[in-house]
Amino acid sequence: MYGFVEEVKVRPGGLVKKGDVLLVCNNQELLAEYEVNEARLAELRTKYAIALVKDRVQVNILLEEIGQVEAALARLQERVDLLTIHSARDGVFVL
Repeated sequence: MYGFVEEVKVRPGGLVKKGDVLLVCNNQELLAEYEVNEARLAELRTKYAIALVKDRVQVNILLEEIGQVEAALARLQERVDLLTIHSARDGVFVL
């Protein structure tokens, strides 16, 4: 995970519980890549809906592309989720 710390949610020395959000990071490049893939998926789904009526051969091709973009979005979402840093255990936050 690469990014810049955007917000520190807990003051250093503060008590935290497992799962508490400690830091929120920002990676504009990653977020832009995610948005591009979301737009591509919407475009493919529209093409798929049209192909169902007009071009049954194209349907299988589009289904494969949709699957690839959905998989890419899932990988990107995992990376986006890592931009929010959670406490691994109860304790004192040290920065």
